[in-house]
Amino acid sequence: WPEQLTWMKVVTEMNIFGFTICSTYQQTLKQTWERVVKGCQKVLFSWQSRELVTLAQRVEVAKTLALSKLYYVAQVLPLPNKYRKQVDSSLSMFIFRGRHERLQLYELQNSYEQGGLGLPNIAVKADSLMIKQMCRIMNMPEEKSFRLLGYWLGSFLRDTCFGENFPELYDLGPVSH
Repeated sequence: WPEQLTWMKVVTEMNIFGFTICSTYQQTLKQTWERVVKGCQKVLFSWQSRELVTLAQRVEVAKTLALSKLYYVAQVLPLPNKYRKQVDSSLSMFIFRGRHERLQLYELQNSYEQGGLGLPNIAVKADSLMIKQMCRIMNMPEEKSFRLLGYWLGSFLRDTCFGENFPELYDLGPVSH
């Protein structure tokens, strides 16, 4: 850089609005989700010793305070299976704290009427949030965000039915290859 730009600093990553932006998409995905999952686990740990008598109380704490951290990022970056499993494991340990008889998380995902506690299916919720944002962006093909969608999610689009409808998107940028 020219000497006049002494204030400019070159970095390998930066945090913007809760996302760790790196030089590659894979690094961005990894570092952002690692930080978010760790934050979710910290919230659950901080509530671990509190007096929450019922499973329903624990599920409400998890839904309200911990999972909301995931949903913010899930609107923009796909949730890899590795991190979903970590969250599921942390949720199970938090909800069933020290109990020998544990239900499967999918049983808690049923509605109250069906014997569950309304715990969201994290994978389905994350995918739904991302698809909602993608649909919003796809309705604005003149905007820069339309082309950025193809750049950042090219391989994801190629693996879904969206690739057939928007072939000009999934071939964009280095991320799709």
